[in-house]
Amino acid sequence: MMGILWYTLVFNGQYQIYYSLLLMLYAMPAILSGVILKIKSLVFGGIAAMVMSVVSNHLPPAYQLLMISAAVLVAWIIPGYQIQGRFKRQQAQHKLYSN
Repeated sequence: MMGILWYTLVFNGQYQIYYSLLLMLYAMPAILSGVILKIKSLVFGGIAAMVMSVVSNHLPPAYQLLMISAAVLVAWIIPGYQIQGRFKRQQAQHKLYSN
């Protein structure tokens, strides 16, 4: 589906919109995952990626690619490290109480 969208946008001369749509599609799973798993940092990261998709409409294509990398960092990598830290703390508490 993304291939068809890309083909349509590029050959109609509207390739600048593609990066914004990609960011928007990138933000939706982050928001939904955060709501379902009840993880606030994932929701905030998804909202930040959604805001970046709106802002990237007004930027040149080179900066839009930088916005995509920033969205990856904010929406998935930072919350992932926070989730990993929470998991390690829970494991440490479990080992403490199980002994």
